[in-house]
Amino acid sequence: MSRNYGTVRNLRRMAERRINALKKQHDSASSSAYREKIQRDITRVQEAMESTRMYSTKTGKRIRNESQVARGIDILRNIIDSFPLRGVKKRNRSFAMRLNMAGSKSFQGPTRNPERTLGEEMAGITSSQVKVFFRATQRAWDRPDVPVEHRLDAIIEHYKGDTGTTDLQRIFEYVMSDQRNADVAKAKDIVANPDKYTDGEKEWAYDVLADNDAEVRYMPTVTAAAVSDVSPVAPM
Repeated sequence: MSRNYGTVRNLRRMAERRINALKKQHDSASSSAYREKIQRDITRVQEAMESTRMYSTKTGKRIRNESQVARGIDILRNIIDSFPLRGVKKRNRSFAMRLNMAGSKSFQGPTRNPERTLGEEMAGITSSQVKVFFRATQRAWDRPDVPVEHRLDAIIEHYKGDTGTTDLQRIFEYVMSDQRNADVAKAKDIVANPDKYTDGEKEWAYDVLADNDAEVRYMPTVTAAAVSDVSPVAPM
């Protein structure tokens, strides 16, 4: 453990900084659902910090062995990497590039996952997620006064009050979580009232519920003329 003391101390300091940054987002966010998500993130970092301690801070008794502490160090390091504290402008430029890579068809080459393009694999985001994100945020950027090249700026400005941050990736996570909940609710209504919807909408609902591990009570029979790429959100 002594060999890792310096590493652990630095990781804990960085974790404390992440927690303080998350707490600021939590306090300034107006969305209760997003505040709950941030609180879960804070708890996750705090628990990871505790997992690096071999001895209890309350009793002084040994509570973990060296292999458990080593595993805790790896967990904490990975979590810290997921909450970077670089300048927000640099983070936003980096994430904007990831959005562009995921949505681009120009990246060619083999991938580890045959269901993903090279751009999607490099970005860690799917082109489908990018489409959903822009559809869900359309009211923020689809205006005559917002050029296409500035639509991300418009999205950040629109959502900073709800999220308490101007971090594009955090806003993306907030929007995608909110949109996923809306899609599941819509899909459940389609499944519960199939006669009100088209075959394409029924197929979409089944896919949404399957993707979100929700209970599916209806297996749609799609006709050859049905349009499979149907979503209740507005098109881009």
